[in-house]
Amino acid sequence: MLKCSRKSSITRSKMIRSKTLRDGKVFCLFLLLPMLLVIRPLFWAFSIITMKEESIGVSSNCAGTPKERRALASLGENTTTVATDWEFMTSCVRRRELRMEAHFGLHISKAGGTSLCDLFRSEKCSTSPSFSANCHLAMTAPQWMRKKKVLELNLPLWMAVSENSQPNTCESIALELEETNLTAVMNENWLPGGHVCEGKFMNTISVRNPMARILSHYNHVYELCLATRKNSCIQFLVDGSLQGDKRVFNVSFLENALDIISDNYYTRMLNNRTVYLSDSEFHGQRNSVLNKALDNLQKFDWVLLHGSGNNQENIDNNIIVKNGLGMRRGLRLSRSKNINTTTAVSSAHEEYLRDKNDLDNYIWQEAQRLHSLDIESIRLMKKYGGDFHKTPKKCCGKICPKWLLSVNETV
Repeated sequence: MLKCSRKSSITRSKMIRSKTLRDGKVFCLFLLLPMLLVIRPLFWAFSIITMKEESIGVSSNCAGTPKERRALASLGENTTTVATDWEFMTSCVRRRELRMEAHFGLHISKAGGTSLCDLFRSEKCSTSPSFSANCHLAMTAPQWMRKKKVLELNLPLWMAVSENSQPNTCESIALELEETNLTAVMNENWLPGGHVCEGKFMNTISVRNPMARILSHYNHVYELCLATRKNSCIQFLVDGSLQGDKRVFNVSFLENALDIISDNYYTRMLNNRTVYLSDSEFHGQRNSVLNKALDNLQKFDWVLLHGSGNNQENIDNNIIVKNGLGMRRGLRLSRSKNINTTTAVSSAHEEYLRDKNDLDNYIWQEAQRLHSLDIESIRLMKKYGGDFHKTPKKCCGKICPKWLLSVNETV
């Protein structure tokens, strides 16, 4: 009896505790329910506000750099905030353009730089009138060959590397342009100080398939040789003669005489003077030299492609020229025919040159990628960015330096 009574007592005690806990849970739920009904909508609202502020923060705090713009373009329209993002990105790009003082083009020889200079002049941009037909300053002219080789071959001295360096900072170039009231300049050698003048200039570059560019450049120098020395340029060609209807170049001779333009010319130009003039595989620093060149290429505001001769290339280039640079006209149609129909190298030499210019092939591949992202970013800025396509009057495209502001009008 005693044992049974004790068990009953324990059971009753457990039942009381269980009921108390159950009542307590119900009471707690009763208290929490109103709080949940209030807090949950607030949490949703906070989440929405946070998402909106995060989207606006990313866009409104941007600097409008090419890297930011292309990174956003790489996402396409596959984000929920695409309209807001591109509205603010367009605003950032516009603010950045207002601080620019001139157009700066890196003129890679035989890759469309002359066409870009012609465009600047047709748009009434102020360029150097006396020194060059290619919009150069005195120290931004081409420097294709070492002076010793120029003298040996009796070629024009303007092709030789100058002992004097170009204005070696972005600030000194900007000062020269301001003093001469120039709004567009082309540079046909290395980058000033080895880097892109970000923010000060609207930087544009035109890139071409490296092999086609080399053949075109060989052909150009050969014709300059003929013009200067008449019929004494036999060493430029295999056996000193034409084969069929083609000029077959003597690469063994040319890579020695024209070592700068034969050996990763893009990579050299996208670096500093020391790298440009390097004569020993960039002194064992190939990876760092390539990475620097790629980094500089990515900092150009706009990347054009040249030399394929197809209509889509011209259409895409003019989308960039008209919407990115703000020009009313487009580039003239590429007149370059397939260079392989008039010039050639032996198959062995062609393979050799491709291997030799392996760094430039990386530059070419990256240029094509950046060009596509530029086209996509323009499409999205026009779609979501309001008046992105509008261009100031009486200015050099979208460039309106201080001395032009007084006559500026907008459409």
